[in-house]
Amino acid sequence: MTFKYFITDQEFIEGKVMVIEEEVWSESLVCEYLKSDAKHLRFPYGPGLETLNYSFLTQFPPESVEGIEIYSYAAVDISPLAHFTNLKGISLGPYKGKLDLSKWQNLEVLQLKYKNTVREFVDLPKLHTLYMDNIPGEDFSMIAGMKQLVNLSIHGGKQVSANGLQHLDNLKYLELYRLKSLKDWSALTPQNAIQRMNVQKCGGIDYAPSKEAFLKAVKQAENHD
Repeated sequence: MTFKYFITDQEFIEGKVMVIEEEVWSESLVCEYLKSDAKHLRFPYGPGLETLNYSFLTQFPPESVEGIEIYSYAAVDISPLAHFTNLKGISLGPYKGKLDLSKWQNLEVLQLKYKNTVREFVDLPKLHTLYMDNIPGEDFSMIAGMKQLVNLSIHGGKQVSANGLQHLDNLKYLELYRLKSLKDWSALTPQNAIQRMNVQKCGGIDYAPSKEAFLKAVKQAENHD
């Protein structure tokens, strides 16, 4: 029997991922996964499995999956994720249910929409890549203590100042998108360690796809004021 899936590399975390494109779940996919060299699972946007409750995830051995990605248009019940004991990567679209991140102290990559129930992400010691929507606050002091961060992407929010980002000494990539009130960039000096930047629709900066473009846009905004 032939199943719709493929195995590929990933960008920010070690280990191959099995991308499952089946519209109907089969327990045989567990066997296919265990026979492969994949350590992560990805369920992309599509008309199929997103309509299920993902309880089938408990058919995998608890330590066999190191990363899980579920992308859907409808909110997914993510309670089956508690079955896994050694997750290093979590990427989610809309979700419902409590996500207790504190149980995965080896988590390296996290992508999801902020909720008060996931505040413990700031204490994860190995988290180096964070993609998050709508972090609260007028600046970035909430994540200022996450000095291990290497990659940071923030979409949406009410921040007016970049304060807090200057404390992320290991940050190499920064993406900011649709933070419309963000106009105080003084925390991001040209001397910071960031190598790549992508800033779009933030305050007076419409499109700056590089660090050089960002610094130029900030200087122009200051001269305009």
